[in-house]
Amino acid sequence: MDGLVRLCLLNAVIFVGTGLYLPFFPVWLESRGLDAAAIGLVLSVPMVVRILATPFITGLADRHLPASVLVTIVNAGLLAAYALLTLVDGLAAIMAVMVLVGLAMAPLVPLTDVTTTAYLRGRQGLSYGGIRLWGSVAFLVTNLVGGVLLTVMKADAFVWLLAAVAGLGAVVALAAPAGGQEVAADHRRAVADAVRRQRMALLALVAAAASVQASHGMIYAFGTLHWRGQGLSGNAIGLLWSLGVLAEIVLFARVGPLVGTVGRGLAFVVLGGGSALVRFALMALDPGFAATLALQLLHGLSFGASHLGTIAALTGLAPPGARARWQGILTACNAGAMAAATMASGPLYGSFGAGGYAAMAGLGALGMLFAFLALRGTSQPQSSGEGGATVLPS
Repeated sequence: MDGLVRLCLLNAVIFVGTGLYLPFFPVWLESRGLDAAAIGLVLSVPMVVRILATPFITGLADRHLPASVLVTIVNAGLLAAYALLTLVDGLAAIMAVMVLVGLAMAPLVPLTDVTTTAYLRGRQGLSYGGIRLWGSVAFLVTNLVGGVLLTVMKADAFVWLLAAVAGLGAVVALAAPAGGQEVAADHRRAVADAVRRQRMALLALVAAAASVQASHGMIYAFGTLHWRGQGLSGNAIGLLWSLGVLAEIVLFARVGPLVGTVGRGLAFVVLGGGSALVRFALMALDPGFAATLALQLLHGLSFGASHLGTIAALTGLAPPGARARWQGILTACNAGAMAAATMASGPLYGSFGAGGYAAMAGLGALGMLFAFLALRGTSQPQSSGEGGATVLPS
């Protein structure tokens, strides 16, 4: 099987797991006798683990193991953790095992991104977006199929379904291109020097990405509740969410090849932040259904463009031997910013309703500012031999 096809399949399987976890796992927890407060506590454990542990786990791909091998290992660990969940009872025991689930889940997406971008280097005509879109397609299809499965499957079987997908992910990762990022010990000083030259730009890029992604916190948490309060049907709400993901898929497919350098990547982050600013500033006006449909299409830019740009810029700024760790730092910071925005969304929505989206628009503007700072902080492009290439064939 061609390496490109294997990477597309790996991205799809990883996001099938995510698409099943979100609707299925809370139902399984409820079947174990946990109330709403306990379920919320359990679900928060992997989020905290993602913030604390991801950079350390992904960093192993810089010095010890190829990223695809680590994807195999963490998928196998996730399978084992899900299986262990079926053997424990009680809140404390479940939370303890959820630490293991979090450790296995946290690095899956960043390590898959590292594997993908490493494979793309030197291969003209291929794009990260063209591979990553299969994750979005799989997530969308899984959400649609998941609604049917929820009506026909017993709750006890849900964790075994998640375990099976993790096992499939381990097998698919075994066949994926190695995407090696490890660097010999005698080159580590050069790597450290390259990171030092680009540190301010990298930090500003991470702050920009985290700000723009966090601007989605309120709509993720309260979008469905608000639309239901407006009297929209379940089908109408499903259409709104589906439109956003479809816009994301189209952008990955059509625009991915255009994002190939640090400068272009940062420009796309600015575009994503500006789209978030416009999208959520208008959402704060509580527009009607037709206008909300149009605004949901901006998800392709507010999420998709900022994500494509971030991956391109990060791959160009971070040298081989540091990319996996910085991918982990990005994931951890995104998770932390999203958690903070989500927590803030509760009081905002409770006090101002749709008007709370104005704060999310502010995060989009903040992301634009950080992206401009990253562009100013970028040092002169280096050749690939110096370990700091700025060109990604995306």
